[in-house]
Formats: sequence, structure tokens, C-alpha cells
Amino acid sequence: EKVYWALIAGAPRAASGVIDQPLIKGSSRGGERMVIAGGAEGDPARTRYQVLERFREWSWVAAYPDTGRTHQIRVHMAHIGHPLLGDPLYARPFHPPATWPETCRTVIETFRHQALHAQELTIIHPTRLESMTFRADPPEAFQNLLAALRQVEKKINWL
Repeated sequence: EKVYWALIAGAPRAASGVIDQPLIKGSSRGGERMVIAGGAEGDPARTRYQVLERFREWSWVAAYPDTGRTHQIRVHMAHIGHPLLGDPLYARPFHPPATWPETCRTVIETFRHQALHAQELTIIHPTRLESMTFRADPPEAFQNLLAALRQVEKKINWL
């Protein structure tokens, strides 16, 4: 079992949901881009999500992939209209408004990858057959990004 944290554009209507859409390699950008497969083609892909915190323009979500397809969370969130902040393949670049404090704009503009963090992994030990859970705090850049969004955007509600 895996738990990822992501910062996404906008906010899903529901506080939690399931995205069950098969994925297939796209034909653009040298085939590195995955797309939602139409019809019976593609590999099954299912992602559950829960909104942890909402802002006016962004949301912090936990994503639980039930399958492990390439770029699955990134493609699924973009598919429902909520791409990851900083995602070079599936989102448009975000440029903070000039009205935001300079320190916050700098944090966002210097964030150089998608805002996705592998928060938790649970596996069964191969010989002891015991459940083992590993957790990792988000890197400093992710924490700074979340703090900057909190500073400039009035929180709507805590779920």
C-alpha cells in the first residue's frame, strides 16, 4: 500500500473520490507521456484520493494508488482537472501573481518538479511475512511550498 501527498490546482468537488481510468503510453514527447486510454485498450489504473486541505486556488491531497502505473497519480489528477503544481508534463506552468509576497513567489517559482511526495509505503516482509510500514517526511522544498500556499491563500476549510 502506498500513500502519496500532492499539491494540486483547484479543488475536487468531493472531499474524497476514486479515479478508475486505464492508462496507455501517448504518442507525443517521445512516448514518455501517459494518457487515459479510450475503449478496451490500456492498463487498468485506479487511484483513490482524499482532500487534506483546501485553499482558494490549490488543494493538498493524499493519493492512494491501487495500481502502480507510470505517472498514474499525475495523469489521473490532471484528467479530473486538478494537475499537480510544478508538473512539466501534465500541467501548465503556474506563475504567482505580483500581489503575492516576494518570498512566497520565490518559493513557488524555484520549485523545480511536480509537487508529489511518497509519504508512506506498507509491504509484507518476504521471509517474516510481517507487515512493515515506512514513512518519510516531505522534503524541505515541499514543506516550504505548502507553507507559502498557506501564507498567501486564505484557507476555505479543513476537512
